[in-house]
Amino acid sequence: MQVNPSNNTNAPGNITRQSANPPVRNERDQAEFGNVDALNQALKSTPDVRPEAVLKAKGLVDDPHYPPAEAIRRIANLLAIDLTQSTS
Repeated sequence: MQVNPSNNTNAPGNITRQSANPPVRNERDQAEFGNVDALNQALKSTPDVRPEAVLKAKGLVDDPHYPPAEAIRRIANLLAIDLTQSTS
């Protein structure tokens, strides 16, 4: 076996540390919240109750075929799958 000595200055014992300067921030890094005021104003002007949605919901409640039987079966199957996986 042949050993070659190395005079490498980057050997693990001679590692130099670099200074940990924080990254320079530029103006593009700042968040802009100008649209937040417009969004809050739109939210305040939105009615709490939409009469057309209430009317539609009342119609669905009165419909004996809602929800469809197929939808109920599919939901039941998903619940059954979840139950069998959680008990295993």
